[in-house]
Amino acid sequence: MSMRWWYRWRHRNSPYVAAYATPPDARVFSIDLETTGLDPATCRVLSLAAVPMEGMRILTSEALYLKVRDEGDITLDSMRHHRLRSIDLQSGVSLEEALKQFVERVGSRPLLGYCVAFDYAVLQRLCREHLGISLCNRRLELRERFEQRWRQRHPELEPHLDLDSILQSLGLPTLERHDAYADAVATAAAWLKLG
Repeated sequence: MSMRWWYRWRHRNSPYVAAYATPPDARVFSIDLETTGLDPATCRVLSLAAVPMEGMRILTSEALYLKVRDEGDITLDSMRHHRLRSIDLQSGVSLEEALKQFVERVGSRPLLGYCVAFDYAVLQRLCREHLGISLCNRRLELRERFEQRWRQRHPELEPHLDLDSILQSLGLPTLERHDAYADAVATAAAWLKLG
């Protein structure tokens, strides 16, 4: 029995049972988080974005982009990185509300990301703590796909795998970096460009 079926049975009376159903369509969600640090076991989420893709289209009009109200201290290094101050988050939604909206919007569809393992680990921890559920979405990593394609075409050269270099190599504009929505859109565009 797959984990998805086991979770579906375990959470059969949960409002989040759709997170374990067969995906209702072929959409993939490009996701990104802005967090207070780089440790998925302890960092806090400051903003999150989930941008749907269907076929060769990025559905920005249906994107989820939320700032998360945060009561903790945000370090100067963290602010320099994502340019979010405590005052910017005062009108945000609660973490639990952000997670609920994320799970309801994304459901069981695959998740695409740049360093998707980090974002997924953070979301997994927080969904377990706040919603009492585990995620079981398939994950797609932009860096792996880009590296594979690069090595096929340029076996003599080492690829640069930072997001800016990937975008530049693919002839895509660099959007406002370290913004969850802009990074999710950029990741989606790069994925589609790679075919």
